[in-house]
Amino acid sequence: MQLFLYIYGMKMNTYFIRIVMLLSISLVVAFSCTTKETGVTGTLIIRAEDAVMPGQVMKLSDIAKSVRYIPLETNQKSMLGEIRHVKYEHGKIYVSDNTGSIKVFDGNGKFLSSFNRTGRGPEEYVDIAAFSPEEGGKISVLSNDGVFFLYDEHGNFIKKDEINSQEERMTYWDYTKLGDNTLVTAYNFTFKEDSPIVMNYYFVCDDSLNVISQDSREQENAMRISRNNGQIAAISITLTPFFVSKFQNSARLYYPDRDTIFSLDQYGTLSDAFVFDQGKYAVNKDDMDNFVPSQERGYVTLQPPFFETDQFVLFSFNAGKNAPELYQSEMVSADGKETTSYDTYTYAMLEKKSGSLKPLARPQEGKKGFLDDLEGGVPFWPTAISSEGNLIAYKQAYKIIDAALQGNASKNLSEIASRLGEDDNPVMIVVDLKE
Repeated sequence: MQLFLYIYGMKMNTYFIRIVMLLSISLVVAFSCTTKETGVTGTLIIRAEDAVMPGQVMKLSDIAKSVRYIPLETNQKSMLGEIRHVKYEHGKIYVSDNTGSIKVFDGNGKFLSSFNRTGRGPEEYVDIAAFSPEEGGKISVLSNDGVFFLYDEHGNFIKKDEINSQEERMTYWDYTKLGDNTLVTAYNFTFKEDSPIVMNYYFVCDDSLNVISQDSREQENAMRISRNNGQIAAISITLTPFFVSKFQNSARLYYPDRDTIFSLDQYGTLSDAFVFDQGKYAVNKDDMDNFVPSQERGYVTLQPPFFETDQFVLFSFNAGKNAPELYQSEMVSADGKETTSYDTYTYAMLEKKSGSLKPLARPQEGKKGFLDDLEGGVPFWPTAISSEGNLIAYKQAYKIIDAALQGNASKNLSEIASRLGEDDNPVMIVVDLKE
């Protein structure tokens, strides 16, 4: 995932640029492939050439035995802002939003509890970088400043621990548990020959959050400074932190624009899980420019997040001008200008047993994912995966209402849509996969 920050209209000298770059930016915005179920062993190859081939529409029934649409209860206490993270664990749904709140719903969408501990107090987080539900209803929160907080599901403080890193001015991004250890990702701004650069890190921490191993990557072409009459008019920053996800007892670790997804076990040992073979679509790093419009790029990159199950992995690729399906839409930029936006992404499913990569054609124009032939709902592409292997997504209520009006919705989905208001909380979509 690439995240962009723009700072407009500033007249800044070198000293002020340094101050701006050193500010911690709060943004709430990869291994061994052996499984008992599939018998897959070794490193699997993902070929860019396969990813840009014309695909076929895949049905949800090809991979799933059922799909559940779960409206989240809407009332004054449960109303959600802009969703940042979604979790489905222990039969409950956990959602964080842009206000710093975490809200908890049961498996049927009934509102259970909510808390917001944003602040500067000793029991409060600066912002939510990531969170995870724990056993017994507890919720672990990683703050952007590297402090882990543990609360009960009502927000009552239990304890906190800080990552013991020697690195300075870090903004922490994500984490996953590996046995007694924790894998954490982060980034910071630093300087190289008086030029600001972005450094991306991962840390493996023990149960006391002492760093036992770490690595970092300097991000190429992370910043661009635009000038007007010799004065700085805008600073553009693109961030591509390490992506981390959990699979069985290991973590998948990937640094965007590189060719290897690693597996990291609970002892901190790295091994190759997947290799991305770009072939003729490889990028020359000397020519790589994160600020070139996607539709003008001749290379193909693998873009996190990806979602791994025992049988398959769902991948996203930015195919640039090689995208087999290129969609454009009109939008208004931050400075009020009308621009054309291009969707150059393509999507594919890697079957782990056969090693084949199957590109997915879009089931509806501009809509990614699988055709919902089980309930007749919206095209499905996950935003998260549970520890039990459920694929999770959410849609705004009005989109479910619109889908039900198309005439293909099941009786169950039609009844759900009939009870929705356009401004209600989103509807969670939980997919139960075939064995």
